[in-house]
Amino acid sequence: MSHEASELINEAVEKQPKAGKKSRLRRWGRVFAVLFGLFVIWYLCVGRGVPPRISRETTWITEPRTADGKWIDYCKAYEQLYYPPEMQTDENGYRIIARHLGLHIGLPEFRLRYCDGKDYDLDQEALLAQGYEKLGLPPDNKPDMKFVTADNFILNYSKESHPDDNDAAFELQTELLHRLNQLRSEPWTLEQNPMMATWFEQTSPVLDLVSDAVAKPVFRMPFVIPEGTDSLQDPIAIMMNPIQDFRLFAREFQTRFFYYLGNGDIDKAIDDRIALHRLGRHVQFHGPLMCFYIGRAIDGMYMEGIADNLEIQPTAEQIRRFMQLLAELPPSMTVQEAKESERLFMLDSMQTFVRGVWPVSVPKQRIRSIFGLSYDWNIIFSRANQYISGELDAEAVTLPSFGDLMRALFISRKTRSEIFVNANAANMVIQYKTAEDVKQRSDCANNLQRVTLAMLLYHAEHGTLPPAYSLDANGKPQHSWRVLLLPYLGDAELAALYGQIHLDEAWDSEYNRQFHDQCPDVYRCPTHGLKPGDTAYCVITGDETPFSGGTGKSLSGFGPESGGMVLVAETRQSGNWMNPDFNVPFDEAKTGINGTPDAVNAIGSYHTGGANFGLRNGAVNFYSETIAPEVRERVLTGKEKIK
Repeated sequence: MSHEASELINEAVEKQPKAGKKSRLRRWGRVFAVLFGLFVIWYLCVGRGVPPRISRETTWITEPRTADGKWIDYCKAYEQLYYPPEMQTDENGYRIIARHLGLHIGLPEFRLRYCDGKDYDLDQEALLAQGYEKLGLPPDNKPDMKFVTADNFILNYSKESHPDDNDAAFELQTELLHRLNQLRSEPWTLEQNPMMATWFEQTSPVLDLVSDAVAKPVFRMPFVIPEGTDSLQDPIAIMMNPIQDFRLFAREFQTRFFYYLGNGDIDKAIDDRIALHRLGRHVQFHGPLMCFYIGRAIDGMYMEGIADNLEIQPTAEQIRRFMQLLAELPPSMTVQEAKESERLFMLDSMQTFVRGVWPVSVPKQRIRSIFGLSYDWNIIFSRANQYISGELDAEAVTLPSFGDLMRALFISRKTRSEIFVNANAANMVIQYKTAEDVKQRSDCANNLQRVTLAMLLYHAEHGTLPPAYSLDANGKPQHSWRVLLLPYLGDAELAALYGQIHLDEAWDSEYNRQFHDQCPDVYRCPTHGLKPGDTAYCVITGDETPFSGGTGKSLSGFGPESGGMVLVAETRQSGNWMNPDFNVPFDEAKTGINGTPDAVNAIGSYHTGGANFGLRNGAVNFYSETIAPEVRERVLTGKEKIK
């Protein structure tokens, strides 16, 4: 073969693969172009997110708006909805506290830990000035009082007692903190605890100030908004600091309450108990569900009974005064009111996510989900509002099928959005059901508080508790203790009902049957789901208990540990409120609380984990279903007080 022919062959061979490579590249290019085109079509049709339009159905409110007019300014909306006209006057109790104790501004410690301990440049002075301005106080307001908790007082006292010996200071601190826990659960005096004299002198003016403040008709904190944010996330985080202060106030009221009882000053103890209730009810109305829970917890501190000092008992006049003050308390927040307040925070959180604008306290490096833009936010906002309003039943939500997930991911933006909001609805169910459980348990405790105080009032006037039932001439049970207690419940209508009942006839006589369905609400636990006329509140009868048959017993016959003795208990059973035989024998009561679904015990409730009990000291306690049998039996008979 000639040299020229060989070169031609080699050249042809070299050119052939290159042509193949170009062909493959062209084919892959066409595939990529088709896929990219399909992606563009998918994105434009179902993958691109749809921002929420401003409407009643989606954003819930249509004004006020952010500076660009495109979004709702939920910070200003909160202030417009919840700031009362008295905000800047001394009819606002919180203004009085802020003037004398100052504002507690800043992010809570837990929030800073969550943000890796970084300081996000919140201008403390500017926030303080803003808070004071919203309260109508000078921006340079100077507090003239200092709040020292008993825990901090003991810490300082221990260090001052042993300035050069850390081990001795720590040992003394541990001992005194243990004693402080006792002082918050039983009457005490300065003679028994002389080191608390300074604490009492320092703290009492502050507690008196708070007591006066919570008695005002309005109690509203300002919402301070850091510069550069129009999201509610920062203001609510900042507000949790003073909310936590209220928990500290509650503990100090609790400590002083038992000091007053120890000294026999029952009227001042009553005033502190009422201040606790007022404080708790005010705290509930400050925004998210967390405030609802904290406020309910403060309002529900029923372990403090005004008859806890067995040596100095309240008079009938003092009991009546306490019951009257309880009746005059401002209303607690309902769960629906809590939902409406929480709604703003939820919608603001979703709007913040859509906007991609984060509060100044959130780390800037947080990465938003790539799927955040692939929803129809009008569907999400609308359905979220429907769940809150009760138009949709979140408990009826079921898990999506595999086919639904595939369709949501690749085909339907509508389905994807519905799955997203339905998944979050499950969390709503948990939150709102928990709130409803808390409310119902608290309302039940309020009922038992009135019943227990009525029993003490009956005892103060008669020298004995009411009998479990009255007897007719033949010794047969005639009327329940619940009927006999009607005039002592502090309600004129119930006293009138008592006057209509024929006490000389049996509870189920032809005449008295007309009252069978008129069970007073105070005898009905809201969790139980009772039929009209039924109750689930009973006394425990037996020779060792405060009730046994048709004769009332004197509380003086029980021992020094009987302050926590059960007077009235819940039961999972139910019976007519007038039935004299509807009570629980001691032998059945001591078997336990609640039991199992297949073996329900005589005492128990439909509250989670235990039941409420009205006690001999005038308090109400929630006893766990896991309480030790020997402790439970001793509590029922007044031989032990759970602290």
